[in-house]
Amino acid sequence: MVRDTVVGRHRLYELDPTRLADLIRWLIQLTRTDLWECRFDALETEVYRARRDRRTGETPTAPQERTA
Repeated sequence: MVRDTVVGRHRLYELDPTRLADLIRWLIQLTRTDLWECRFDALETEVYRARRDRRTGETPTAPQERTA
């Protein structure tokens, strides 16, 4: 992300913005609230399911596999 060049007794640093593109794309994903809301909804469903199973004494089951 940073280039350095030695010029005599000095070291010059220069930011390379092209290297930041991947980081920027990743950070943009974190700001998309629609993605977070979907994930939090799924988490809420699992929390309620675990509480219900604990109250009723049921053991969690793995999702059923489809056979064609």
